[in-house]
Amino acid sequence: MQLTQRASGSRLRRGSLLLCFGLLFSGCAREEAPAGDGDLGSNIFGDSGLTLVITPANPVIIVEPGKPIPTVSFVASVNGNPVSALWSTDRGELGAIAASGVYTPLGSIGGKALIRADHQGLLASTTVTVQYKMVENGDPACGKVGMIGAGGYGGVGGNGPGCVATPAQQTTLAGVPTADAAVRWLYPYDATVWPRGLLAPLLQWDPGAHSFDSLRLQMTSAGGTFVYDGIFSRPAGAPFFVNLPIPQATWTTMNYSASGDTVTVVVTFGEGASAIGPVTLKWTIAAGTLKGIVYYNSYGTALVTNSGENDFNGAPFGAATLAIKAGNTDPVLVAGVTSADNTGCRVCHSVSKDGSRLITQRGDGYQTSRAVDLKNMNVEGALAQGNSAFPALYPDGSMFFTSAGGVIAVDSSSRLYDLPTGNLVTTTGLPADLKATLPAFSPDGSQVVFNHFGGAGADQKSLATMSFDLATKAFGPVQKLITPPDAHPAVWPSFLPTNKGVAYEVEVETHELGFTRNGNKGALWWVDVATKQAHALDQLNGASYLPTGPAHMNDAVLNYEPTVNPVASGGYVWVVFTSRRLYGNVATIDPFLSDPRGYDWKNQPTPKKLWVAALDLNAQPGTDPSHPAFYLPAQELHAGNSRGFWTVDPCRMDGSSCETGDECCGGYCQTVASPDGGSGLICSSEKPLCAKEYEKCVSDADCCTSSSTIDPGSNPNLSCINGYCVGSSGPIL
Repeated sequence: MQLTQRASGSRLRRGSLLLCFGLLFSGCAREEAPAGDGDLGSNIFGDSGLTLVITPANPVIIVEPGKPIPTVSFVASVNGNPVSALWSTDRGELGAIAASGVYTPLGSIGGKALIRADHQGLLASTTVTVQYKMVENGDPACGKVGMIGAGGYGGVGGNGPGCVATPAQQTTLAGVPTADAAVRWLYPYDATVWPRGLLAPLLQWDPGAHSFDSLRLQMTSAGGTFVYDGIFSRPAGAPFFVNLPIPQATWTTMNYSASGDTVTVVVTFGEGASAIGPVTLKWTIAAGTLKGIVYYNSYGTALVTNSGENDFNGAPFGAATLAIKAGNTDPVLVAGVTSADNTGCRVCHSVSKDGSRLITQRGDGYQTSRAVDLKNMNVEGALAQGNSAFPALYPDGSMFFTSAGGVIAVDSSSRLYDLPTGNLVTTTGLPADLKATLPAFSPDGSQVVFNHFGGAGADQKSLATMSFDLATKAFGPVQKLITPPDAHPAVWPSFLPTNKGVAYEVEVETHELGFTRNGNKGALWWVDVATKQAHALDQLNGASYLPTGPAHMNDAVLNYEPTVNPVASGGYVWVVFTSRRLYGNVATIDPFLSDPRGYDWKNQPTPKKLWVAALDLNAQPGTDPSHPAFYLPAQELHAGNSRGFWTVDPCRMDGSSCETGDECCGGYCQTVASPDGGSGLICSSEKPLCAKEYEKCVSDADCCTSSSTIDPGSNPNLSCINGYCVGSSGPIL
């Protein structure tokens, strides 16, 4: 639980509920707090003439791995006289404070916590900053790498972990570096927003004329909660030093220590006795963990063989629908089986937001739809009718609305069908001639958006919407949402979690509507539903900063097929999309080489991959809410990957362990006491006094209002977005 501070430097006000939250850490609760307030820093609460002060004020504790964990002793005084106090802290994962006032960090991460004292109705607070300081020489994984899966080392590719630097290399990297403009930084991008819970990224650069043999990586959080200094020699067996994965344990510690903060990254290269650089980047670590599962198409997967024909090298290959789950370094097979012909191929798919059902097409007949039960061992079944590729699945997987008029459409007009049967659903208000191409339901199911391909007012360019009433199965009138500039087609719309905005692709160059192949070019945009104001997602697209290379002179128009994570986290919306951009120095060939039949794909990774970008929750209509994207780890490195559909994780039953409420079928993740006197988190359907972040809600009033902005990883407001309490720092998209 966390205490509330309305804004930095503002006054704290306490009612009975907020006081109870603060005191829960000490095992004490109070019915009502006395009136009064005070500035955070002055540490004054209580009656006139009596001042409760905590010393020391705002101390910093430095924790270093392998060294004894230091402590700090807080003292509470009234008018200069020490008194006994009831102590509490708001971040139990960071440390604990004893009845004596001695604060002890747990020693696993850094961060900033609130320390609070209560003495006979007088209240005071201060902060404690735990700085996690790491010094590292080489990745512990160097020389210990086992079999590397289809996702490449660490799920991101590259030449493997860095090794221990020699004393001479250490001396070089400690020197003053010399800048060289010919050295180009390739990936990750400056100003990237990262979620917690992601596999560590692969640092990549173009060394120019240099042959680097060592590297120094420094990372420092703005709030002083994390300081890192790592040195590495090139990976074992690597002929060139052009990429380096951040050690996974280091990355995870940094994510949680600098949660909600900005991190300055400085990279210096070593070549013999010369230090070159530095490269300086600034990243933001979102105060939230990336949620959900991404289901996507893979052409060239190593998990099945079902092409029915041979690749460039004369061997059969595979195509299937795969899933990337949190923490995995490789994808898992979801739909598709090994077959001597192409009957086992399953690629063109759509998925319900709740992760319950998937609809896909047979490889031997794209007009034949199949339903996959994702909650029942991925069992595949036939549909009675309503065959259509890329339909809009209702959020709970109970129905689907067909795509008509383009992109492997089968229905002569768009219709609503039942799942799992595939039988036609009786509706009202649906125009008989409507051809809605690539439709998508809003997260609450009240709207559907699509390319208006056919029917009254259709132009095959614009996006349009209809309202939908679940109880009556009634559709509202077709409403034009947006026509892109220069009448380029708008395709692949996907609602934001708030139901108030839509991300979509504008086809800059169209050879086949809705596809990424044969030279199609696209850029991603978003539009506010209420005002109909649209803006390009320039930072996501990479218009001003993407590196270039042969056949990659303008990768900002090689972005396609966005879908949005139904759970906002850390104050951001997360969008997964297909891109044919350069992936550093790992995937650099012609962007449109992705068909295994047309090139030596097993030895040349295709740039056709899945990427993810953050969008601000508090952006205004007509502005760009996006940030530079990052490569989605765990996808197959040599396969052509596309059409990611984002869903929530399958829910867990009451009594199961959990981290956050979105993992639970009952909607809540609650603390329970264990027999050994400790505590843990389990799923529950019992509604608490208020819902924490990621727990279920109906309105903002259901969400807890207590949170402390002294910790940059805390969200000051919780809003109910798409049925979940989500932290945000301003107006919601």
